[in-house]
Amino acid sequence: MVFFSNTATTTFEVLESPDISLQGFKDKQCQTESAYTITAYNNTLGANANGGQFFGAGITDHENGTATFNPSAAGLGTHTITYNYTDPNSCYFSTTRSTSVGTEISINDLPSTFCLNDPSVTFTYSEPAGSVVGPGVTDNGDGTATFDPITAGAGVNTVTYTYNDGECENIVTQTVQVFSLPNVSFSGLSNNQEFCRGHNNITLTGNRAPSGFFTGDAILDHGDGTATLELSTLSAGSYSVTYRYTSDDGCTSSITKVFVVNPLPQVFNPDLSLGWV
Repeated sequence: MVFFSNTATTTFEVLESPDISLQGFKDKQCQTESAYTITAYNNTLGANANGGQFFGAGITDHENGTATFNPSAAGLGTHTITYNYTDPNSCYFSTTRSTSVGTEISINDLPSTFCLNDPSVTFTYSEPAGSVVGPGVTDNGDGTATFDPITAGAGVNTVTYTYNDGECENIVTQTVQVFSLPNVSFSGLSNNQEFCRGHNNITLTGNRAPSGFFTGDAILDHGDGTATLELSTLSAGSYSVTYRYTSDDGCTSSITKVFVVNPLPQVFNPDLSLGWV
């Protein structure tokens, strides 16, 4: 019996991963410092690691193994910068480095939108030693402040919080939109208008019809910005009607008018037996 044996040999090479380091970084900087260049360096080849890409807050990649880091654009706090690189042998490598910008601070609990007639609110900021300024802002000096939309006024308002940590002046801002109130009116009734008892019913129409609604004495609201004032049902006295409208911004305005229903006059009958009728 004859036996045959076949063998095959394959030779392969395991390549070392590229040794990449990120150079030119500052471990810490202030947000007011100028932007500067950082470099990805291939320690294996002794040259820049061209062809990779930088990622991270405040980074502008130049597609040549360098990038610009802008502390102001990155913002306060600690940031991780990543460089991804594939060498000529198709070996992939990724490296990261952390850098910090100033001291991370924050404005807390301040809504971003208000209506002009909203009440003032109290908000906080992270470091009581800092200070807050802006339209409608009163700093209480204890890590809290108030924002009054009426004082701030309608429009976009900027609230600025500043804190000096001994090395850097740290600044954060928040924009607050204060919406103006919608203009409202209605026709069909004048303020302080007088009627006689038993007067015919009248129609009221809001200037925001078909939106808005009416409330008040003897009001039948039709759900389309109009209503019937049922004067015929009212006895003598003073009454009021209110028209209310809410804008797309969520701000509500109203207008109230008062009116009077007078009693019918008494008529004297010459027939003394009947007296006043």
